[in-house]
Amino acid sequence: MLYFVRAELRELPPMPREQWAGMVAATWEMLAQLERTGKARGVGAMIGRQAGVAILDMDSHDELAEVMQRLPVYAFLNWEVVPLTSAERALESARWATAALARRQEAGSRN
Repeated sequence: MLYFVRAELRELPPMPREQWAGMVAATWEMLAQLERTGKARGVGAMIGRQAGVAILDMDSHDELAEVMQRLPVYAFLNWEVVPLTSAERALESARWATAALARRQEAGSRN
């Protein structure tokens, strides 16, 4: 199952900067590991923002939740998660809709 995941820092947490920087580095290392194993198809930081995005390939919603909650900075971020369908499935849906519209139009022209 594919997911678009976006996270943005709410506000800097009340901790020493060195500790926060270590948590951020550990989070990016975990995300890089997901990329190396194929669980993340793409991960990146948003330029000019304290935010990042990823396309994650998880086996279930539960796996996604577990991965997100293990990230050291999880509790300090606002999250947006959007389930995705494959381009192939979207194409099948578009073809079905096109055929259905053509059938409707053809039936209307007979009346």
